[in-house]
Amino acid sequence: MQNGQGVWLIGVSLLVLVMVLVLLNRFLASQTNTTIRRYSAWYYGGVIFVGLAFIFAFLPIAGEAKNSVFSLIALLVTAVIAISSTTFASNMMAGFMLRVIKNFKPGDFIEIGEHFGRVSDMGLLHTEIQTRDRSLTTLPNLFVITHPLTVIPSDKAIVSATVSIGYDVSHHQVCQILEAAAAKTGLLDAFSQVIDLGDFSVNYRVAGFLGNPKLLLGARSNLRKQIIDSLHEGGVEIVSPTFMNQRQYRSDEMFMAEVKAYQRYQNNKSKEADVFDKAEEAEAVQALKEKLHAIDAALKNAKDEAQTAATTEHLEAQRTNTISQIELMEEKTKQES
Repeated sequence: MQNGQGVWLIGVSLLVLVMVLVLLNRFLASQTNTTIRRYSAWYYGGVIFVGLAFIFAFLPIAGEAKNSVFSLIALLVTAVIAISSTTFASNMMAGFMLRVIKNFKPGDFIEIGEHFGRVSDMGLLHTEIQTRDRSLTTLPNLFVITHPLTVIPSDKAIVSATVSIGYDVSHHQVCQILEAAAAKTGLLDAFSQVIDLGDFSVNYRVAGFLGNPKLLLGARSNLRKQIIDSLHEGGVEIVSPTFMNQRQYRSDEMFMAEVKAYQRYQNNKSKEADVFDKAEEAEAVQALKEKLHAIDAALKNAKDEAQTAATTEHLEAQRTNTISQIELMEEKTKQES
């Protein structure tokens, strides 16, 4: 009788477990909150673990044998937790640390070691960046805080390039050409430097401020293209005195491409709008959330100061519209992921 009752309870428990998993799946599928969906595996694992433990309690096994199996399972679970908790806890603490420091946010350009890209997601355990190849790279938060981190300022970034020119060309002429090239690409407050005197050539660096860091990749490429064109227009070869070729050339022959008029316009073009699409969306959602926080604060002040109903209704409308925009963008991100 007891065995039959135990089997019946096991069947009911399995049915309940399946129903709970189905309801959980529907709940997670309907969520637009990326934080909830990110930890969906933990929810499934917790429900399955609790369900299996409950089912195991009704197995028709002798009391002593059941206690032994329970002890073995508890030992295994403890060992797994002990092994994994160090990394898990370290990444979690690193995530809290990043939230306290707030040295970067979604949409920012960051560089960590050999990884470079725009932040597309910030989780409790990891940070995701979208690289220049449009691929997504996930970095553990412990890795982020234990390696030197470079953050490109979101208001103004420096774009620079280096080039080697022979000693036969005046550095005054080279610096003037380089600074003009930087200005033609839209960089502000351009400046040049002599950074090294090599055995056969002089190494120059030209840089300027980019007003819109979102165009960083295109600006770097455009600057290098404009440097080539500007130096060739000025009659300056980008070759050192060690330039050698088996063919014979006249002493007055130059090695540079002819600069066409249309190239000047192409050097200001950028085609990186779709490279960091996820990072752009993450930055937009973050900006909307900050706007929503400001609206909530203004709405609270309006109610405390008993302002007019028109002001309160306007703020309420703004709040509703902002929430709708956040939900639409998070739903779009969910569909694309």
